Amino acid sequence: MGGPKILPPNAQTSGLHLIWTKILDITRQYPNYSVLSIIYSGVRIGPVVKNNVMKASIMLEHDSQYAVILAFDVKIERDAQELADSLGVKIFSADIIYHLFDKFMDYRNELKQKKRDQLKHIAVFPCKLRILPQFIFNSRDPIVVGVSVEAGVVKEGTPLCVPSKDVSI
Repeated sequence: MGGPKILPPNAQTSGLHLIWTKILDITRQYPNYSVLSIIYSGVRIGPVVKNNVMKASIMLEHDSQYAVILAFDVKIERDAQELADSLGVKIFSADIIYHLFDKFMDYRNELKQKKRDQLKHIAVFPCKLRILPQFIFNSRDPIVVGVSVEAGVVKEGTPLCVPSKDVSI
C-alpha cells in the first residue's frame, strides 16, 4: 500500500510547511510514498512557532490551499495558533502521519468542492439528446418532450440548442 508522496520545492513552485519532531522521523517518512503529491516550501524540526505561521501566510497571496502547516507529533505554541487563526493559516496536527495527511486531503477536497459549487452556475455541461417522438406532449410554448441522453450529462438549467438539418454538431 502506498502513502503520500512528498515532493521537494523547486524554483517555480511553493507549497505548505512541514514540521516534524526530529530529523529521523522526516527521513523515515519520505521514501516510497506514491498515492498523493504534496509540494512543500519549508521543513522545520521542533514546535510550531510564529515564524512558521508568518512564512506559511505568504501562500495566502498565491494559493490559499497551501497556506497550511502540517505538524507531525509536535507542540503548537499558543501565540502561533492565535496568529494562524487571525491570518487564516490552517494548522493540522496529529501523532500518526496518515491521520495528518488524511486531514490535509479532507481540507483540499473541501476547498475543491466549494470551488465547484461556486462555479456550477457558470459552467455549461454539454450533452447530446435525442427527442423521443412518442413522448412529444407539447410542441409549443412551453415545449414538453421526452428525451434520451446519448452523450454527456443533463443538469437542471442546461441551455438547449436545436440544430437545423444543415448543421452537424
